[in-house]
Amino acid sequence: MSCRSKFRASRVAILLLVGLALPATLAAGTKLYENQLLGAVDSLLVGDHRQALAQIQQLLVLNPDSRLGYLVHADLLAAQAGLEKPIDALAGRNDQGLLQSLRKQLLARWRFATDLKAERAGRIPARLALHSQSEPDLIYVDLPASRLYLFSYRDGTLEATANYYVSIGRNGTGKQRKGDRKTPVGIYHITSYIPGKNLHQRYGSGALPISYPNPLDRLKQRTGHGIWLHGTEPGWVNRSPRATDGCVSLSNSDFEQLYQALGKPFATPVIIDDQPEWVTATAENERNPEFPGILDRWYGTWQRRAPTSLLEFYTDPEQSVLFDTTATDRNTRLVDTALYSYPGEIGHMLAILRFSKGNDQTRTVHQYWKRQSDKDWKIISETQLDPE
Repeated sequence: MSCRSKFRASRVAILLLVGLALPATLAAGTKLYENQLLGAVDSLLVGDHRQALAQIQQLLVLNPDSRLGYLVHADLLAAQAGLEKPIDALAGRNDQGLLQSLRKQLLARWRFATDLKAERAGRIPARLALHSQSEPDLIYVDLPASRLYLFSYRDGTLEATANYYVSIGRNGTGKQRKGDRKTPVGIYHITSYIPGKNLHQRYGSGALPISYPNPLDRLKQRTGHGIWLHGTEPGWVNRSPRATDGCVSLSNSDFEQLYQALGKPFATPVIIDDQPEWVTATAENERNPEFPGILDRWYGTWQRRAPTSLLEFYTDPEQSVLFDTTATDRNTRLVDTALYSYPGEIGHMLAILRFSKGNDQTRTVHQYWKRQSDKDWKIISETQLDPE
């Protein structure tokens, strides 16, 4: 076999390891680290070893903890040496787990850059179509894609202003109990910020704890706690797609960028979705067309201060936090509403209501609604978000 043929064979072997076909040239616009990493792979696959070597060496100078970068470097050297077998086939049994985890990370990044990114251009996750414009930011975690998005409004349009590769629970998604090492699926909010200096080094540059378990989780008898968005431990840039005990982990530089972009992160919604669907901005309005009308009827009844009639909207009136002085205070008014179809649950909606009582006094209430029949919805839980 000629040297050139061996190079080609090595490149094809690498592709088979990550389950890809020969790609088109990567589109520009990804972040520097990911762009350099995938650009080096792209150059390797098309046989431009000199360009690949320059790209991967630059990446490793800037990111000396990139184990995936070193693996791609090894792939490149193997191709240049004309090895007929890929690196993975030459590794010992004890190294196979690490190699597979690195390949899975590469595959997740590659699929996003070459397929998902273009497919999602001009679209938003279906669950965000009824998001409120008064909410400055929202975090959306696309679990199958291993991707975290930061959404913000720009000129009245909801847009993804940033996105990051993430690792999730090593046992997958759908957290049910303490210690199951799964990432929860649901709608939460950030409760605080913990700087890295106050944490064990495994959490990297910092953490943003979220509100798991929320009231719906508790109704479903889900247990556990301590689910965070956090950085990555020393010796890594990122871990494999499934590597945490249930948290969502970003690289340290990505975590810092996200934290800075949020400004004041307290109460920022965090939607963790295991079945994402990306649609045009108006599509989700057509899914539950009756629900906004039902919420309007609830609000009209609340405005009339008719407690007896209001009870009809609840499966358990004792769950309500609005049967207090708010219900009789004429100065309190609803100033904003955000609606989300709830991930991981069929026929559930979350309404986030913001009330005002003059002098900039605000109150945020979360209502968890469940479909009882085709056009009948009831509130199964109603809680107030604690002020900062």
